[in-house]
Amino acid sequence: MTTAEGKQLGVVCERFGMHMFSAQMEVYRYVSVVDSDIFVRVTAKKRIAVIPGDGIGKEVIPQAVRVLEAVDAELTFTQFDWGADRYLADKTTVPPDGFAVLARDFDAILVGAFGDPRVPSNIHAKEILLGMRFKMDLYANIRPVRLMDASLCPLKGVEPKDVDFVVIRENTEGVYGDLGGVFKQGTPDELAIQEDINTRKGVERIIRYAFEYCAAHKKVDGSPRRRVLLCDKSNAMTHAGGLWQRVFKEVGGEYPQIEKQHTWPRSCRVAWGWRPVATCIRGRLRCSSRCMVRRRRSRGRILPTHWVRS
Repeated sequence: MTTAEGKQLGVVCERFGMHMFSAQMEVYRYVSVVDSDIFVRVTAKKRIAVIPGDGIGKEVIPQAVRVLEAVDAELTFTQFDWGADRYLADKTTVPPDGFAVLARDFDAILVGAFGDPRVPSNIHAKEILLGMRFKMDLYANIRPVRLMDASLCPLKGVEPKDVDFVVIRENTEGVYGDLGGVFKQGTPDELAIQEDINTRKGVERIIRYAFEYCAAHKKVDGSPRRRVLLCDKSNAMTHAGGLWQRVFKEVGGEYPQIEKQHTWPRSCRVAWGWRPVATCIRGRLRCSSRCMVRRRRSRGRILPTHWVRS
């Protein structure tokens, strides 16, 4: 796939993935990597895989599809029954060729919520969601934050034009590798170890994506984005944090037109002055929420998440 084709898919998915849906669901966006000998078909309508999931997902996702159909979006939809109901029926979480089909046959994936009390282990949710991340290499978690109406903001004098930033979070490394173990489980001497993995490749590509996003995507009002903020826990996680900061400085040097800043999670939350940061990304900032493209330190609404593939 050429760079132009990748950007075209990204623009289409941003257009229909960032503006039209409830914050209770997630929209996953990816740009596929294909070998040079594979022909990439370009169709008039973009193909969307629809996975409602469990619970509220089965209520929200059909309504999202109705909205897209009502506005005559150039999209075709294919439904997938992956979720707790399917798992309880035949123990299938993801069919053997499931992720290959998604990567080969679809331009984007519209996914609902996962989790069902009938499956206490949540194994189906883990294999579906984390499977997408790792097997499709969906490395960038992108969360646009915008204020839809001044009445929704607790800060006086803040208007929708004042809140327009994007949180770009690492999606496949950090603690998501599920590395570690438990020793002497169930005894007074039980020991649990959870490892945080940060590779140079993974760190550099998510930081570079943040700078590229900042340079290429204007705000809603048409003005350019000018700042990238690195938020990490390098004060406590010195080895991983050191890698992130070194790469941030190196990559940032390639974008002299963009202002570079660094902060820690607590300072970031205090500076923004709004509690939803803690509820939306608390705990993830600690390990992998690194690059944020932001405009103002104000409260906004986090719009649907979408993921980017390398």
